[in-house]
Amino acid sequence: MLLMALSDVAQDGIPVQQWADSARAGIEAGFAAGRADQVAAARRVAERGLELFPKDPLLKHYEGYGYFREGLLREGDAARTTLERSREVLNDALTLQELPESRAVLSAVHGNLIGGSVFRAIRHGRASTAEMDRALSAGPQNPRVWLLKGAGALFAPSMFGGGADQAEVALRKAIVLFATDKPAPGMPTWGLAEAHGYLALALAKQQKGTEARAVLAEGLRLAPGHAFLLTRVQPDVARSP
Repeated sequence: MLLMALSDVAQDGIPVQQWADSARAGIEAGFAAGRADQVAAARRVAERGLELFPKDPLLKHYEGYGYFREGLLREGDAARTTLERSREVLNDALTLQELPESRAVLSAVHGNLIGGSVFRAIRHGRASTAEMDRALSAGPQNPRVWLLKGAGALFAPSMFGGGADQAEVALRKAIVLFATDKPAPGMPTWGLAEAHGYLALALAKQQKGTEARAVLAEGLRLAPGHAFLLTRVQPDVARSP
């Protein structure tokens, strides 16, 4: 079902869906290029759209999602500040409409805010788990939810349901679900190439190097030159026996 206000048109004649599509495409292109500045510029498209449609839940989602992608490409305090902003915006978006991707991204934001801190793990670890449970309840067949569940499991300790084997299960489910994923106009479409990247990492962690390389190759076929696949995944896969 389309989100509220998608048929509205601003005084300048640009439909809200067009603002959402522009923000979505720009954020994904910037992240694939590994360029935080490009992601930030695309996120500002969503913010400009929100000046015209202040209660549109999809534009609010893309604002928060843009901060998330930007935070993944930043380092140190800049990354933490950006992720904290993503958390605030996504919580606002969820007051407008329950979107599975918003819940799943919020879960990932909490996971990334842990940053190796035992103290932060208590707060953000529980919040990440709770948000992922809500995301799965809202979108049990949503491939992006399963992708982020698998990515989270890959880096979470076993006591919190993590582990490469658990990640593999979730990521394989995500890839299966992507085969029949047909989002409505303006809705999120990202994730298939990344799912292959995270699955390759999960396989590499389990010393399944041959399979990991084949999965990574498929990811690169889907998204040639994707920065995440080349700079984060490929080195680990290359070292896997």
